[in-house]
Amino acid sequence: MKKLKNKNSEKLREKVVIITGASSGIGEQVAKELIKYKAKVVLFARTEEKLNKVEQILQRKKIDTLRIVGDIKKNEDIKRIVDETLKKYGKIDVLLNNAGYGKNIDFLEQSDEDIEEMIETNVTGLIKLTKKVAKIMKKQGEGHIINMSSAIAAVPTYRFTTYCITKGAVKILSESIRNELKKSGIKVSTIYPALHDTPFCEKANINTKTFKTYKKEDLAKEIVKIMINKKKELYYPKMYGILAKLTEHSTQIKTELSKFFSRKLEESRLIEKSEIKGTRRQTNTSKTVN
Repeated sequence: MKKLKNKNSEKLREKVVIITGASSGIGEQVAKELIKYKAKVVLFARTEEKLNKVEQILQRKKIDTLRIVGDIKKNEDIKRIVDETLKKYGKIDVLLNNAGYGKNIDFLEQSDEDIEEMIETNVTGLIKLTKKVAKIMKKQGEGHIINMSSAIAAVPTYRFTTYCITKGAVKILSESIRNELKKSGIKVSTIYPALHDTPFCEKANINTKTFKTYKKEDLAKEIVKIMINKKKELYYPKMYGILAKLTEHSTQIKTELSKFFSRKLEESRLIEKSEIKGTRRQTNTSKTVN
């Protein structure tokens, strides 16, 4: 067993891995997990200060890194990811399309700006980067593209309508290009995670008191396993894969799950609003007393 583990560890040694959305959450955790495997890690995200901290952690462990600060919505930054990676390393072995954005809000309340940002971040930018990287991998004769979808892609949820649409698009993209790219030696995998203990929950207005969240460390380990074994998909936790299969065979199950998740998101938002009001009341009381 130990020999097998060591053999797997060697499979990512010196491999060049690009991670988008690497400054926090799942992206950050995958980068840290890759320390064990001695990969070369390209870190891409918008927030320079957070990205610097992640890079410093890796560099203290003697990991070769390339830090690129940019926005996946911008064409020039997408181009920089590929150009700077090739300039430093001369190849791209793995692309983890992890950058994403979501919001817990009724569809009719959602601003046009929110809709545009979600689509450009979760879909348009991802497609453009995937295309550029796939062309490089085709020349190399091999490569691995991993796309982060969501467990919720299989269950349309009205408070997450636009997010569901984007993650459904990521699912379809992976399925569409898998056979085409296979001819060029490129593997395509899709990850379907449930909610994890990351900043995504706070940014998306999801109160974790109403949802069970899972450890990002566990998911990161599974994603790195996918980099090694190149399985085409991963639902995490596995129970969400079972639910996804059930929805394919039963419209009623899909409808009931959709209602359940929508109610949970509504409950989450009400709790969030209540806690914000409570905090404001305490602040105002404190000011009055002082």
